[in-house]
Amino acid sequence: MVNVIWCDVSSQVAEALKERAQRIYDKYGTLMLNTDGMTAEGIERKATCRALFSKLLYLTEYEPLVAQGSEAFKTTDLRMIFGATDEDMEKLRIVSLYDIDIEHLDAMMRGAPGRATADEQEGDQPGKDHEGR
Repeated sequence: MVNVIWCDVSSQVAEALKERAQRIYDKYGTLMLNTDGMTAEGIERKATCRALFSKLLYLTEYEPLVAQGSEAFKTTDLRMIFGATDEDMEKLRIVSLYDIDIEHLDAMMRGAPGRATADEQEGDQPGKDHEGR
């Protein structure tokens, strides 16, 4: 019984997101990342379109709202609605800090490709200088 209700809710959410995406497309047009040669008004419209697209993309990919791989998920293909490419989607994808591995994020911020070495970790300990005193 719970699966039937969840499937129905998931499909309703997917349908609502699809309808919202279509209304945004009707108002703002095709997703464009390159705004060279556009007027200030055109740039503003495309910036709004990008922001709304990012939010819709996050919601459609958020597992608790729409089950990934379900028929409901397949009907909310934002690429088809907005004329977006996979590259556009990667650039505009919102990444939740809740889903990020903290150690990986720390390594990224330090500019290291992986985890910090033992020497780096030891050198970062409070109260120790670089010679280990």
